[in-house]
Amino acid sequence: MNGYSIARQNGLMSANDIRELENMDRIPAEEGGDLYLINGNMLPLSNAGAFANISENGKDEQESEKVLELDKSDKRRRQ
Repeated sequence: MNGYSIARQNGLMSANDIRELENMDRIPAEEGGDLYLINGNMLPLSNAGAFANISENGKDEQESEKVLELDKSDKRRRQ
């Protein structure tokens, strides 16, 4: 069963693929039985938090927010 879990989470098998191997009834396609899924927690760093910044109307909520840069001349170090 652990192998099925890994294959399912990495998009290699659908629920129905697994159920067929276990001689179980298929889940109807309209209920998601034939969907191939991947973990949503693995994505490029550049996309991290992108979904959280979208409002209900589909626009970027933090559009006018300034991004401050670290002053590179500051040579203080943590001790």
